[in-house]
Amino acid sequence: GSVAEDHWNMKVTELRNQSERVRKDMAKQHQDERDLLIKTHAEELEVFKSKIKLLEDDLEARKQETDELEQAMEELESEKLSDMKKLQSEVTGLQADLAALSGEWNAKLAEKERCHEQEMNQLVQQQRVKMLQVEQNFELEQNSLRSFVLTTATSMLSQVKAKKKGGGAYSLTPDDSGDDSDGGGFD
Repeated sequence: GSVAEDHWNMKVTELRNQSERVRKDMAKQHQDERDLLIKTHAEELEVFKSKIKLLEDDLEARKQETDELEQAMEELESEKLSDMKKLQSEVTGLQADLAALSGEWNAKLAEKERCHEQEMNQLVQQQRVKMLQVEQNFELEQNSLRSFVLTTATSMLSQVKAKKKGGGAYSLTPDDSGDDSDGGGFD
């Protein structure tokens, strides 16, 4: 039975070897699959990592843009604020100028009114003086006219009396006979 035993042992060893090879093959295949899986995972992970990096970079860029925008806004606001303050001070200045001009104008107006009043008073005074002179002249003229009329009337009266005495007709102009003896003719 030793031949049969040997044969049997050889078969068992062969099967064991075959089994060992299959086991090794399967182990290798399993290892390969795992390696492939790990490699694939690693590659995917790298892709994810690079995507995340891109997103992070994008986010950083956006954050920087936002910061710059905020800074620009702040600068603009502060500029606007300073412009507003400048405008406010200009407006205040203009209001002060306007008030000063208004005051000056009112003062000038008052001065003009005062001057005008003085001028008017002077004119009125001058007119009064003229009026007084005219009245005085009128009175003088009236008096001289009165005295002239009186003189003439007296002369005429004496003429009339003389004519009555002489029996001649009364006349203002000397008669044609050339009788102008009393010299009371009307020149």
